[in-house]
Amino acid sequence: MLQTNHKEITKHLKRKHPENVCRIARQIGLTDKQRSGFLKGMVSHNKIKWDSEMIDFLIGNYKTMSFDKLSKNLGVSKNVVSAKLLELELWKLEEGETIWTQNKHPKGMAGKNHSNKSKKKMSKSQQLKWVGITKEQLLERTLKSRKTRIKNGTLNPLLNSSNPYSRTKSGKREDLNNTFFRSAWEANVARYFNLLGVKWEYEPKEFVFEGVKRGCISYRPDFYLPDEDRWVEVKGWFDKKSKTKLRRFKKYYPVEFNKLEIIDEDRYKAIAKNKKLVPGWE
Repeated sequence: MLQTNHKEITKHLKRKHPENVCRIARQIGLTDKQRSGFLKGMVSHNKIKWDSEMIDFLIGNYKTMSFDKLSKNLGVSKNVVSAKLLELELWKLEEGETIWTQNKHPKGMAGKNHSNKSKKKMSKSQQLKWVGITKEQLLERTLKSRKTRIKNGTLNPLLNSSNPYSRTKSGKREDLNNTFFRSAWEANVARYFNLLGVKWEYEPKEFVFEGVKRGCISYRPDFYLPDEDRWVEVKGWFDKKSKTKLRRFKKYYPVEFNKLEIIDEDRYKAIAKNKKLVPGWE
């Protein structure tokens, strides 16, 4: 029996699943436990002997079945399946690809969702990361995240055309000492300050909302005017996040909030009427 094809044995016993036959064979000692896969009778020196039926099945289904399904149906490991596909030149690994390129997910989670139990476990794990975090550590995380987003060009959601900020132009301005601005509006306001002879600093300080661990955890005003001890925020569009930041800024830093001046859309348009007088206006 050890030299008989597992599918022939399954057919003879009138069973539907060949893997069940192989499992029973292993249990009663008819197969070598050191050998992998369900084709124990077809293994010789750890090498699978492919018969015509197996090859036909592989050729007929490799385009529609995942490696996992092919492996289960053929009774071999997924590595054996991939090796045979490569041997038959039915599948080619491009440079940088792995055997999981076709399978999408190494743990077979493609298209699946985590169970509620797993979600709770992951949520608990994330919560523990924030337990006991100090104000300095929180600030360090925020600054590191911001630097990364500036480096990757993702500080603002500029790619979504339906986003109210989609027309903003972030980047450095040569005429403003190569300072990085998140929008043309902010850069133009800086130029307007220069025209008036007002000293300004761009985003010099971040105010962390101590104890807040979700949502808006800090706020960084656009400008600080040191000679006037005043903060300036350029905001043409107040979304929910912007309102939350200002509300928390008022709650946690009431003294600094009283020094804050908002340049909204109407105020900006009034300034823009004099744009011909402002060098470099965008």
